Amino acid sequence: MSNASLYEYMRHHLRTHPVATYLEIGTREGDSLRVVLEENAGTLRSVWVADLWGTDYGGTGRGGHQHIDQLLDDFNFDGRRVFLDGNSRDTIPALMPEQAEAFDLVLVDGDHSYEGGNADLENVWPLVKPGCVVLFHDITHPAHLHLADCFKEFVARHAAPHQIVAEPYGVGIAWKR
Repeated sequence: MSNASLYEYMRHHLRTHPVATYLEIGTREGDSLRVVLEENAGTLRSVWVADLWGTDYGGTGRGGHQHIDQLLDDFNFDGRRVFLDGNSRDTIPALMPEQAEAFDLVLVDGDHSYEGGNADLENVWPLVKPGCVVLFHDITHPAHLHLADCFKEFVARHAAPHQIVAEPYGVGIAWKR
């Protein structure tokens, strides 16, 4: 399974670091969100998801986020739901400054181009609470090897403590000081 390293890391992290506020770029079917809900349903107060909901960047082609609403309902999630429908290069910067340092956990799994990945990482960084993390998926995927360089350059620019889980498609983890 290509997402095994991501889900395994998320499960471990969520068991030791309760998450109240979660932001996800590239939600697709909601599988990563499901992991957050399974592990942290009791502490989760706010879920923000960003996606094009089309076929670009691995989208589902569903055209909307109704299936994510249903997923949240299935878990009896009664916290804040925010859908950032559209390109994250536009929707994420619009969150500043009101949402500065608002998120306990951020997953970036959207635009898999170098430029798109870099823009997403830079745009979410001010939104991450100190001591919390950004996960950057697919950094060792054979079709997206440029994402490893993107992540390494990002953590160097921010002097961020980090870890890379390389198998099978990889996830970069950056902690905000």
